[in-house]
Order: sequence, then structure tokens, then C-alpha cells
Amino acid sequence: MSNAAATGPSSTATLPWPRTSYAWYVVAVLVLAFSFAILDRTIISLLVAPIRRDLQITDAQIGLLQGLAFAICYTTFGLVLGFLTDRLNRRAVLTGGIAFWSVATIACGLANSFETLFLARVGVGLGEAAIMPVAASLIADYFPAQRRGHAFGIFLFGGSIGVGLGNLVGGITVQMSDQFRAIWPSVLGGFHDWQIAFFAVGAPGILIAALFLATVREPVRREKVQANTNYSLKPLFTHISASWAAYLTIIAGGVINTTSIYANSSWLATVFIRVHHWTPQQVGSSLAAMSLIGMTSSVSIGWVLAWFNKKGRKDGPIWTSFMQSLFQGVWGPMVGLAPTPEMALAFYSVMLVCTNWTTSSTMTALSQITPNELRGQVVAFYTLMTGVVSLTASGFAVGFLSDRVFTEPTGIASSLALVLFACGLSGVTILMIGRKAFQVASVKAATWQEKG
Repeated sequence: MSNAAATGPSSTATLPWPRTSYAWYVVAVLVLAFSFAILDRTIISLLVAPIRRDLQITDAQIGLLQGLAFAICYTTFGLVLGFLTDRLNRRAVLTGGIAFWSVATIACGLANSFETLFLARVGVGLGEAAIMPVAASLIADYFPAQRRGHAFGIFLFGGSIGVGLGNLVGGITVQMSDQFRAIWPSVLGGFHDWQIAFFAVGAPGILIAALFLATVREPVRREKVQANTNYSLKPLFTHISASWAAYLTIIAGGVINTTSIYANSSWLATVFIRVHHWTPQQVGSSLAAMSLIGMTSSVSIGWVLAWFNKKGRKDGPIWTSFMQSLFQGVWGPMVGLAPTPEMALAFYSVMLVCTNWTTSSTMTALSQITPNELRGQVVAFYTLMTGVVSLTASGFAVGFLSDRVFTEPTGIASSLALVLFACGLSGVTILMIGRKAFQVASVKAATWQEKG
């Protein structure tokens, strides 16, 4: 690969795209990495009861561990990592991120207080801040515009796998912790069940980092307006301000929908345990089975976006995000307020039909109106906002409502239902108001997309 090919604003227009089979291999490796990112991030939701018991902490503190602790570095360093993604070797950036969050997850298992677990979760957020900017940038350079919706959807398939693994592995690990201690008593004998669970899910990430570094190649950067020689954030804010209403619509809609997702992933298992009196093993196996529906939504979004593209509709990503807001706002509260666990699972299965649409829609929308040299930063800015709002607010808001408003033991269900309803209503409103602005920005972006 020559430097000229990688730096000229329009010099890549005639270059062939990477071999399709290899491009999909890269997506497969990204799916694997993203699966473990979500697994390491969300497994704590199934370990709430033993962590609260052993560390003597409240629901609000659990909410901070699931939200703020993770979000501190996920947001603080997200924009920096997006900046580096647009200028450095993306393979190296993500390899370092995978290794770092895996080690930090193992460190969660070494925690013996709220403060030390909080610091370890901060480290997980720092490492995972690399995954979305790098993945979005790589996919945009491995696939032409009309096929990116499929690629983004398959990549986000990893999120559902991670959630499913988190529920399944978490439940199995807690159940088998005595066997693990018996096998390796000198090492694991002094650790609680939940600590062993963190060890089990963190260790494989080291191997994934090595696989990514060894087998993924850095592609040519395409669809550029200018070379990446400016080490300032001014071009980013100049570009966003020119189409501020479109970016506000995409990012705000995505953030609100992501808040619903995180609220569910943080507290739904607790609803089944406290309200329906299920064991962690029952919850883990049931929610893991339900995640199969979420996996289909990761695939279906590609087909839906392709249908909009075939019809010449520039606003397809907005409509698909709208559908997720609608489903979260209607079916989400019904999950929390269902009188039986079977009804709760039934409502949850309906909600999962669109559960992975918003992130794929947001990635597609951002790549649709953003030039290559700014994509990593724009995705990182979106990641920053999901961290500041979604990660921090979702877990804490539900926990706070449970501690202060719905204080009865089953109040966690009402707390979750209220948060999901508010997010759904807000998302539907914002996305419909801003749809026209996104259409205008897409038309403006068509010129440099054709050149690059």
C-alpha cells in the first residue's frame, strides 16, 4: 500500500475494494472482540446480589459500578482514541484496547471493596473506548456504502452474543465456582463466586488481542475530503456545526435508545431475581436464550437499511432508530410490570426484535454524512455521549428510583419500567423532528462520497 494511495483526497476512488471474503473475516474478528467487550461490561448485572452482599453496598452504588465507573474513561478517552483512530494504525489501537479491558476485567475479580471494584471498572471503560471508533472506521474502508448496513449489523451481532454469554457464563460460573476452587485451591480458594466469574470472562480477551494483531490488515482510507495532517479538533467541530441538526438527531436518538439498552442489561436480571424469585442460574439461561432474538435483530437491520437504500430513501437510519425507540418505549415497561416471569419473557422477546437496530443505524448514518478523516472522531464523540448519558444515567437512574421512590423489594421493576418509557417517548420525538435535517445533510455529503 503506497502512502499516496492513503493520503490523496480523491486518489482512492479507482482502487478496488478489499476481497469480500477477507472483509467478512475482519468483521468476524470484530464480532468476536465486541462479544467479549459486552460480556466483560455486562456480566456484573448477573452478579449484583453477591457483590452487594460481600461488599456491603447499595443499589445506587451498583448503578455507579455499571454506569459511571465504566463511563469515566469510556468517555474521557473516547475522543482521544477516535482522534488516534483517524491518524494511526487502527489495528494497533484496537489490539491495545482489547488487551487493556481484558486485564481490567480480571482486576475486577481481585477487588475487595467498592472503591477497588470501581477503579477496575474504570479500566474496563478505558480499554473498550477503542472498539466502536476503530470498528466503524475499518468497516467503512472494507465495504462500499451500499453494503455497510449489513456489515455494521453483523458486527453488532457481537453485542447480542456478549449479552447472551454474560448471562449464560455468569450463571454457570457462579454455579461451578466450588468446582473451580477444588481444581485450583491454592489460587482460587480465597475468592468469592463473583470474583471467579470475572477471571473466567477476562482471560480469553488476551488471546483475542493476539488474534486481531496477527490476522487483521490495515486497509486503505477512503472517502476523504483532505489528508489527516491537522492535529486539531477544529475540523471536527467545524464539520459538525455545518450540519448540527442532523448530528444532533442521530446522536441524541442513539444515546436515548442506548440508555434503554443499558438500563435493561443492568437491571433486568435483578427484576427476575427480586420480583419473580428466580435463581441467577434460571435468569442466566433464560436471558441467554432470549438473546438469540437480539442476534437476529443484528442481522435484520442490514436488510432493512438495504431496503431503504434500494428505494432511494436517505433517511432509512432515522426510521430504523425510530422503530427501536417505539419498541423500547412500549414493550420495555410491560416487561418490568408483567405479573409473571413467563409474560415478562414474552414481552421481552417482542422488544428484542429491534433491540440492536439503533447502533447499526447510528454507525450507518454517521458514515453517511461524515468524511473518512473525521469518522473515528465522530463515532468517538457519539461514544462519549453514550458514556456521559447512557452508561451513567441508565444504571444510576434505575438504582436511585429503587432506593428513593419505589422502595419496596419489588420496586426495581417499576423503576426500570419508568426509565424505559421516558426513553422511548423522548427518542420517538427527537428522531421525527430531526429527520428532515438528516436528509439535507445526506444530500450535501453525496458529492465527496462519489469522489472518494
